[in-house]
Amino acid sequence: MGTRRKIGKKSAIRSRITPALINGSKVNIADNSGGKIAMIIGVDHYKGRLRRLPMASVGDLCTCTVKK
Repeated sequence: MGTRRKIGKKSAIRSRITPALINGSKVNIADNSGGKIAMIIGVDHYKGRLRRLPMASVGDLCTCTVKK
């Protein structure tokens, strides 16, 4: 007897982006706005678990405060 295989379209494998920054992380600002250091205070559109800090990765929209 042979093995059973799915017939049809193969599903694409999505690569997972590792989260890099959490709330309270300080980042260097790389534009000409005048700020030097900013602190992340919130990550927009983050759905996580209860009592887990929101994490941001590449391309995520964050709310920040300028510290310096």
